[in-house]
Amino acid sequence: GEFVGLASFLGRVPFAGEPLAAGDLEAIQLDAEALRRHLETDVEGALAFARIVSTFACELMELFVTFTAGRLEARIVGLLQRLASHEPSTGDRQEVRLMVSQQDIADAVGASRQRVSVELRKLEEDGCLQLGYRHIVLLRRLQ
Repeated sequence: GEFVGLASFLGRVPFAGEPLAAGDLEAIQLDAEALRRHLETDVEGALAFARIVSTFACELMELFVTFTAGRLEARIVGLLQRLASHEPSTGDRQEVRLMVSQQDIADAVGASRQRVSVELRKLEEDGCLQLGYRHIVLLRRLQ
């Protein structure tokens, strides 16, 4: 999933955020100094950690670009793709069920629920997804 506090760990600055989860969560809390000492002595572990951090940084930049792309449809599709990447597919058609409301999406992309609803209905008419109460089923990969 996500690395809450990663920048705090790497930059040795306090983490001021408060993480929230929309479902079940497994959390691991590590002692920062002990992890730093370990990474100083374990080259393979440090490289693996660097790969994880690099992947996270790339995903974060893609998310930033998506949410500043301008077009609302692109922001919504980017968000749905990101959410879907963390969910298993179900059924023979590789559907992905996202437990998210239209208001949740609107809050995430910085738009009104009404505008998000219009864009989601267009995607539904195109056969990309199926809208439900507080959930969306992605029927195929969004472009």
